Amino acid sequence: MFRSKSHSDLLRRKRKRGSFLPVFVVIGLASAAVLTYSQMQDGPAPALSAARMVAPTADAAEIPSEPLGVQAEAPAAPSAPESVPQAPAVPEQWSDGLAVSFAGELAPSESMFLALQRKNVPAASIHAAVTALSKQVDFRRSRPGDAWEVDVNGHGEIDRILYKTGPLDIVVAQRDATGSYKVSRVEVDTKTERQTLRGTIQSSLWGAFDAAGASPNLSQTFIDTFMYTLDFNEDTQSGDTFAAVSEAVYLDGEKLKDGDLLAAKYQGQAGTFYAFAHKAKDGSVSYYDADGDSLKRQFLKSPLPVTRVTSKFGRRFHPVLKTMKMHAGVDYAAPIGTTVFAAADGTVVYAGRKGANGNLVSIRHSGGYVTHYAHLSKIQPGIVVGKRVNQRDIIAKSGNTGRSTGPHLHYGMTKNGAPVNPLTVDFTRGEPLKGNERDAFKARAKALKALLDGAE
Repeated sequence: MFRSKSHSDLLRRKRKRGSFLPVFVVIGLASAAVLTYSQMQDGPAPALSAARMVAPTADAAEIPSEPLGVQAEAPAAPSAPESVPQAPAVPEQWSDGLAVSFAGELAPSESMFLALQRKNVPAASIHAAVTALSKQVDFRRSRPGDAWEVDVNGHGEIDRILYKTGPLDIVVAQRDATGSYKVSRVEVDTKTERQTLRGTIQSSLWGAFDAAGASPNLSQTFIDTFMYTLDFNEDTQSGDTFAAVSEAVYLDGEKLKDGDLLAAKYQGQAGTFYAFAHKAKDGSVSYYDADGDSLKRQFLKSPLPVTRVTSKFGRRFHPVLKTMKMHAGVDYAAPIGTTVFAAADGTVVYAGRKGANGNLVSIRHSGGYVTHYAHLSKIQPGIVVGKRVNQRDIIAKSGNTGRSTGPHLHYGMTKNGAPVNPLTVDFTRGEPLKGNERDAFKARAKALKALLDGAE
């Protein structure tokens, strides 16, 4: 009985233990479901997580995670990033015993002396270096943005100072063993190439130049070249064409600026005009036609930059007096303050207020000619009676003074006291090229003319 009872008790205990197995299976399946949903949301899980999804069984629980006798290695700790060597910081200021180099740009209202003084460079050293550099640098014309560099030794002496006002304007002073400075300009490696530009005038001459890619300086040189033979105020018409052969200066593959104008052509209703550059032995540049005859005349075709003629020489109905009256000159529409040039070399014989003319300047020239510039807003300082002026000197600014219905310049001319039309007078030409110089010029002009004609 005892044995039977004990056996029955054992069976009851086994049943009780076995009754927990379905519970474990249910819990395992529930965990697997949760993990599977998590994977669906977050993407594939690592292999270790996938193994844990299997419901535990008696056999699986007995399998060790690592081979017997082998201890699992702990995951390696992440290694610290390798340190990158850092360049030593440039000191903000010089101090005794420290050799250092500084570089910067001038700030507004800052001088070279002040810029270095802020770096604690000794004043005596600054004075010596800047004084040496001023042999080739006019510091009175310094501007914000001018670049500079200095090397200062441990004694506070400036061994080298460089000043740069532009890509091609660099001056350096180097201190030698005696303490003196050698000043020189830095040679910049540039490349000069020939370019040909062309265009057609639509609304304005300046607009056509801009559309062709010409710089303002090149455009002005083109106009100045023909200022003796063309009046761009009167002769320019829509549809006229131009071509220019010039040099272009490049630095590091980028165009830095337009160089010299070598040849020019203007073609329109007024005719076809050519100009070719010739450099004299003294370095001066003048322009001639294809045969070597000078384009320069005694008088400019116009005393103003490009504008337009509003009233020509001759009888007209006067807009103020309301009567027919002789108009002894040419009127140019010009905003107040437009620059007025002397049309030719000469001597000032009148400068001041004069009745209906308003502010007036009159200049006497050779050959019995006198030119008159009326309705001025301002007469330039120094333009007084007896003053000798050269062609293209600025003598005044246009205005609206005197008997005038709007801002303009009245430009008149007399010869031996009689009015003449300044637009039609045939003036004396400059000296032509001669001999071998003329022959060599004509050969160059022929080649340049082919480029101008082929550029259209």
